Amino acid sequence: MLSPGDVFALEAGKFFDLDDDPGLLIKGSQGLIYGWHVFTELAATGFIQVFDAATLGAVTLGSTVPKLAIAIPAVAGGAFSSIILPKPIVMANGIVVFSTTTPEGSTARVQSGHIFHA
Repeated sequence: MLSPGDVFALEAGKFFDLDDDPGLLIKGSQGLIYGWHVFTELAATGFIQVFDAATLGAVTLGSTVPKLAIAIPAVAGGAFSSIILPKPIVMANGIVVFSTTTPEGSTARVQSGHIFHA
């Protein structure tokens, strides 16, 4: 089992574009999240729900509770949420992300960004 004190080579990150499909498998096995950069050009606040899951099929939006919900504020001309964590978030099964209109909802939303993980 991974823990925040483990030392791993940080991957360059996985770019995700959630324009066509709101869900994406970032990593299909245990990992650590070190941070993120998420961008939106929409005029309403959106969310990236992050799930501790090994497959997209393991997540049912609106029912499965995300381990983390990243808020992306509404700002004219586009907005970023950018965080590098002092200690990584442990994901025991994998990393799945969905873009939605609410922190635990099921309505898809267009966003893109990077998740930095190992």
